[in-house]
Amino acid sequence: MKTRYFITAAAALLLGATASLAQPSYPIFRTGDKITVDGVLGEASWQSAPKLSDLADIRDDKSLPLPTKNTTIKMLWDDTYLYIGAYLEEDEVIATLKGRDVIIYKENDFEVFIDPEGDGQNYYEFEFSAAGEIMDLIMDKPYSVGGNFFMPWDCKGLVVKTHIDGTPNDPAVKDKGWGIEIAIPRASLMRGFEKPTDRSVWRMNFSRVEYLKKQGPEENWVWAPTGKVDIHIPAKWGYVMFVDVPATSLSKEKGK
Repeated sequence: MKTRYFITAAAALLLGATASLAQPSYPIFRTGDKITVDGVLGEASWQSAPKLSDLADIRDDKSLPLPTKNTTIKMLWDDTYLYIGAYLEEDEVIATLKGRDVIIYKENDFEVFIDPEGDGQNYYEFEFSAAGEIMDLIMDKPYSVGGNFFMPWDCKGLVVKTHIDGTPNDPAVKDKGWGIEIAIPRASLMRGFEKPTDRSVWRMNFSRVEYLKKQGPEENWVWAPTGKVDIHIPAKWGYVMFVDVPATSLSKEKGK
C-alpha cells in the first residue's frame, strides 16, 4: 500500500506539472536489482519499468505516416547512473562508421538529448550506432539562437553496449533489430546538486534517424516532436521525473 501511494503521488506530480503542455512525460524509477550493461534488458527492473510513449515524426504533422519500425525505450536510475535501454526493430542493421565522435547520423542511429536544468543551455547530445560507436557533445544553446557545439567533451565513465539480432552490414540476411543499453554517470551531467531527486524533473528527448532507402532522405522519429526538422528546440522536449521507488515494486503491486 505504501509503495502504491508513492507511485501514485509521483505520477500525479509529474502529470500535474505537464498537464497543460503538449510534451510527453515519463517517470524514471529506481533500479531494484543490479544492472549489467550488456545490451539486453533482461533484469527484473528493466522488465518492470514502463515504456516511453511511441516515437513520431519530428514534424508533428498528423498527415504524415507513422514510423514503420517500432522503437521501445525505457529508463532507470541508481545512485551512480542514469540507465537508458532501447530496442530498435530493424530488418537491415547497418553500422559501418567507426571511431569516437564520428558523425553517426549519416547512418541509422539512436540519439539521446538531456537538459538536466531544463533551461535550454549547456545540454547534452549523444548518438549511438548499432555497433556501439559513440558521438557525444555539449551544446551551449540551440543553433537557432547562435548556439555552438563542443565536440571535444567526452562523457566520463559512459558505458554503452549493444546487441544485434542478425548479421550487420549484410543485405542478404534479414535482421530483427538491435538493442542498446546505456549507463550515463550522473556526476558527468549534473552540476550544483547531489542527486537526481534534488532537481527531479529534467527535459529530455530521443531521436531515431532512419534511412528507409539507401542514399534516400532520412526519417526523424522522435519522442517529443518539435514541429520541424530540428531536434534542438529544448523547450519542446519531454519531461522526465526521477521517482525514488524501485521499478520492481511496480510488478509486485500489479500482482496483488
